[in-house]
Amino acid sequence: MVSGYFTWRRRWWLLSLIWAFCLGHLALLHIGSPNATYRFYAEVNYMPMIIYVGVPFMLDIVRRRPSRYWIWLLAGLAVFRLAVIAQHRKPFTERIEWLSSHLQEWRSETGAHNFYLPLSQAPTDTLLMTWGIPYETLLLSSLESPDHTATLVVLPEPGAHAEALQNGGFLVTEFGDWGVESLRVDYFKVDTRPYIYIEK
Repeated sequence: MVSGYFTWRRRWWLLSLIWAFCLGHLALLHIGSPNATYRFYAEVNYMPMIIYVGVPFMLDIVRRRPSRYWIWLLAGLAVFRLAVIAQHRKPFTERIEWLSSHLQEWRSETGAHNFYLPLSQAPTDTLLMTWGIPYETLLLSSLESPDHTATLVVLPEPGAHAEALQNGGFLVTEFGDWGVESLRVDYFKVDTRPYIYIEK
């Protein structure tokens, strides 16, 4: 929209500056970190580009219209985004339901509270991003009570975190192992027994 507006107004110098800053920002990101592990982190780094586009938008476009126009436009965009989120909630709802139901099932079957699952056996189409699962299961299971705290970690590499899994006493995540004493016991009472291997 901003590019279209400045093209229509023939503001070539300002248009070229906007594109130069945006492309330069992208080049710095992807040349500096070409092997970003997760797309999410790369996308977060795109956010500063709103400054390059937003400042000319506010100074040249917004002030040419009455405030009522922008209030209605922003309200319409907010409603549209909420509708899109509602339409796409299903895979994320299924993910949370899968985690909750399986944690409950595994606790009932084994009496344990800490579980690990190899990535090769995990339903990645349901779990989507597996790196956040230890934190999410920690929170989900503790909603009822800190005494119900349970965790699941999905490990992409066989044999990773072997010592922490076998000895217990850790919240094992893909990025590191955190001693249970570092967690607030009034929120999370993490079982100090070893993790149980789950085959699905």
